[in-house]
Formats: sequence, C-alpha cells, structure tokens
Amino acid sequence: MNNGISILNHSFPIGPFLDISDDIIFKRVFGRRANKGVLITLLNRMLPDIRVSDLEYLSPETTGFSRENRNSRMDLRCRLDTGHEVIIEVQVRDQHEDNPHWLDEYRSFYSLREKTTGEKLSEAINIVFVELGRFKKSLQSIDNDLERWYFCLKEMGRLESRPEEFSTQEMRDLFETVQIESLSKAEKKDYARYMTTERDIRNQWNFAMEKATAEGLEKGLAQGREEGREEERVNAARNLKALGVSSEIISKATGLSLEQIMAL
Repeated sequence: MNNGISILNHSFPIGPFLDISDDIIFKRVFGRRANKGVLITLLNRMLPDIRVSDLEYLSPETTGFSRENRNSRMDLRCRLDTGHEVIIEVQVRDQHEDNPHWLDEYRSFYSLREKTTGEKLSEAINIVFVELGRFKKSLQSIDNDLERWYFCLKEMGRLESRPEEFSTQEMRDLFETVQIESLSKAEKKDYARYMTTERDIRNQWNFAMEKATAEGLEKGLAQGREEGREEERVNAARNLKALGVSSEIISKATGLSLEQIMAL
C-alpha cells in the first residue's frame, strides 16, 4: 500500500524553534533517524485509517539547510500494527485552495478512481493533504491533540516557548526535537542564512505578485473603459444609421470603419 501525506503552508520567521512548515526544515527534522519516534506519532495523528508501529527510512537523511535539498524526498517503509507494510512519501508544498467547501476542513483524502465510472482503482494508493492555510484556530480554541499538531506544524517558527496547553508527552517530545539550540554552531549559521534567503525570496515573490495584481487590475479597468467607449460608439452609429445618415458621416462621427457600420 502506498500513502502520501502533504503538508501545505509556508512562512519564514526566525525564533527559538525550527520552522517545520518549510519543506527543507521539515525533512531535516523528521527525516533524521534519531527523531523516528516523533515522526511515527505525527503519521498516526494525520493518517486515521492506519496505525504505524515502526518505520524504516528509504531515502538518505537531509543534512544541512540548503535549497539544493528541496528536490530531496522522504520515503518511508512503515510497519503497521496489523503486520502489514506500507510505503509513505512525505512532501511539503505551497498550495492555494479557493473551494469554500473546505474552509473549515484541514485534511482531505484522495484515491485513484476511473473517471467515467468512479470505480476505485486500488486500495493500495491513497493521498492525504493537510492544508494548514485553512487552520486559523487560536491557542485558546484548540481542544484536541490533532489540532495541536496542526498548530505546531503551522506556527512553530513563530512561537517563543512551548504553550502550557501543550503539555502531553508527544508535544514535549516535538518541542524538544525542534529546538534551534539543539543545532551545532555551524548548523545555526546555516539555518539563519537559509531562513534569511527564504524570507527574502518570499518577500520578492509577494511584491511581484502584488505588483502583477495591481497592474492586472489597472489593465482590466482600462480595457473595461475602452470596451465601454466602443459600445457607446456602436450605439451612436446604430442610431444615426436608423435616422438615414450616410455611412461616411457616421464613420467620421464615431470613428468606426465603414465595414463595422455596414455590419450594424
């Protein structure tokens, strides 16, 4: 059985904890064999239909903090409590979802189906999306362990300390795992450099998108004004033509071509 889990979100703060909403940092933390127990807990929270009892890393550990590692994969062979084995690939990607149906839903489940009949191809391939952009609950409104994971995956890089409400053992293990102080001196420098670069890239991207949106809006308004003027000229030409005014005079008065006037 193959399962996929994608965590979709992004932000670039620098605080006492590693920002695990970033793809490279997520794989750097959860892709380390020393952190296998925390990853198993995460998978069991996010995949409700299976229970992982042990796992084996099939891909090399992500070392350091570098954009060159962005194409690296984190593939896992997981043993379930049923005795079965499954292959899980974990990815973190940005994605924007506009469908209002999903505004208050943070996980979605997909499988392979035949397009016409809807028949499910196989039980062996499933995809789970965890879309953190929709998760907007405050600390005070969180009331279960799954929501605590959502909150940590999205906001860890912005937290200054572990919230008192996050006192279960699995939360303590997670916060212990993502401490920046656990990095070596060289790793801290690499992390700060990487986060600064990513933040700059994100700011440049946001600026470019805002500029493109503004330019697109202005272009659209200009096009709308032009289309409005064109419609006025056509209506004027149609009225003049109905009054028996010659096409040549109508053309001079409205700026329309003789072909356009003939077609009215």
